Amino acid sequence: MKEKKLLIFIIILLASSFLFSQSQREPKVSDIAITGYRNINLGMSKSDVIKAINGDSLMTLPKTYSYNNDSDIQGENIDNFLNLAENKFFKSGYFLFKDDSLYSIIIRFQPRQLDFIEILNFLNKKYGEGNFIDASAVSWENQNVLLTVDRSSTVKYFNKSAIDTNESATTNSIDNSRQSLFEGL
Repeated sequence: MKEKKLLIFIIILLASSFLFSQSQREPKVSDIAITGYRNINLGMSKSDVIKAINGDSLMTLPKTYSYNNDSDIQGENIDNFLNLAENKFFKSGYFLFKDDSLYSIIIRFQPRQLDFIEILNFLNKKYGEGNFIDASAVSWENQNVLLTVDRSSTVKYFNKSAIDTNESATTNSIDNSRQSLFEGL
C-alpha cells in the first residue's frame, strides 16, 4: 500500500513539474498593449516607417532612404524589407512588411549600450514578468503581437496575425528547406 501511495505521489509530482515547465515555455500574456518600437508601430506602411525613422534622432537609415519630400517616398518601389544603419546604439535593425504593412521589427542593440539584463529588467517592469521560452529568450504577447528579447541584446516584435498559419504549407516548406540544406552538403 505504501509503495502504491509513493508511486502515485511521484507520478503527480512529475506531472505537475512537467505541466509547470510547459506553461513557462509560453509567452507571458500582458495586459499592456504591445505595439512596436519607439514611434514605429506594427501595421504601419513602409513610407510611414521611413518617415518615422528619418524623424528619430537615434535611428538612421542607409543613404538610399534619405528623402526630401513625400513624393520621393511615393515614387519608390515598395518592397518587403527595410534595415537600419549600424550606429552607436544599434548593431542592426530590420523591418519586414507584407502587403505594405509592417509585421515584424527586429532590433539588435550594441551590447555595450544595452545588454540583455537591462533590456529584460525594463520590459519586465513595463509588461510584467516575462516567461523564458528557452534558455536565452524571454517573451510576452498581447492579442496578436509577440515580443521577445534574447541574450544577444535583440528585441523582436512580431504580428502573428499577418502570417498565414496554414500548418501543412509550413511543414512542407520546412521539409523542403531541410532537404535543400542536406543537398547543399
